[in-house]
Amino acid sequence: RDAKVGQYLPYLLAREEARAAGADDALLLNYAGHVAEASTSNVILVIDGALVTPDASSGALPGITAAAVVEVARDLGIRAGEAAVTLEHVLHASAVLLTSSVVGIREVEAIEGGDAPTRVRWERADTPASPVARLREAYEMLVLRECPSTP
Repeated sequence: RDAKVGQYLPYLLAREEARAAGADDALLLNYAGHVAEASTSNVILVIDGALVTPDASSGALPGITAAAVVEVARDLGIRAGEAAVTLEHVLHASAVLLTSSVVGIREVEAIEGGDAPTRVRWERADTPASPVARLREAYEMLVLRECPSTP
């Protein structure tokens, strides 16, 4: 029931629509108008210094990377929790992160549009001055510890 399989076409179409409009990805909303996820990643907001992920009722499946980011955030003393996330939350967050096992943590640079799906652009360059640099570094260290390369 919690497998990431099934109808993937709406996600691909949302991403292609966003890319045709010059964006990198799309934020997908559920029927209640709450943010569920991006086309190929989970969404994490930074609000008042805490991480906020869409709650289980959003419709998104939990992601391994999002869970790891929450874990390292807590290890760093950063509060983390779930909530119903609206576009207003996204627009007023101090940072919006997209997480996936393929790209790790990506910080959103810009949000465009107000209709579902909402288009997003992520950062093009990794800058140490990013508000999530410490979180990204801790996540990368966790990956290196838990997934050591083999000779």
